Amino acid sequence: MSNDLNLDSFDISELNLVRPSPADLDQISLQIAKGYLEGICSFNDADSVMNNIYVYVVHNNLFAETGSIIWAIYDAFDAGEYHHGGDDQSEEPELKYTKPMLEIAFKKYGDFQLATPLVLKRMPDDKS
Repeated sequence: MSNDLNLDSFDISELNLVRPSPADLDQISLQIAKGYLEGICSFNDADSVMNNIYVYVVHNNLFAETGSIIWAIYDAFDAGEYHHGGDDQSEEPELKYTKPMLEIAFKKYGDFQLATPLVLKRMPDDKS
């Protein structure tokens, strides 16, 4: 698997083409969470990647093979998608749920070493 993760074309068709292993999915998930927390990628980009990973896992029936890392990170982004019952509408779910949940996940899984560090990138704008 390439260590370049293109956020502009990362979707279910790319996942189906590359066929990442559950260990690769853990690494992608950790890198996406790290990139989000460091401001390298937006909430929408990170959430989209995690939603595509979820679809890939479902379509390929990989639930039994996937570990806790993917689900902790997926759940964090999922929780930031909407206002929860009892939330003040002025609160941002991303700040209230996603960031704290990712910080907890990093405390728990932070020692997990990325075998192949991933590079989050975007395709350059076509200036032609």
